[in-house]
Amino acid sequence: MVKKTELQTFGNTVGARSFPNAAEVKIKDIIGEPIIVKDAAFKEMQYGEVAILLFEYPDNEGAEFSVLVGG
Repeated sequence: MVKKTELQTFGNTVGARSFPNAAEVKIKDIIGEPIIVKDAAFKEMQYGEVAILLFEYPDNEGAEFSVLVGG
């Protein structure tokens, strides 16, 4: 059995963040919220491509945040 301390999160395996100045949020925290997609970065991983998406809320211009997604 693998020890929990030996496991890496999905986010840790991607490497450096594509938008280092943006706050990082979980997808569950923005579902159903009005958001503006500003940019996307794609990285090829061992089992496929992931996207790091850059967003902002329409009423808070300049307060950017990012989400890591994969399929």
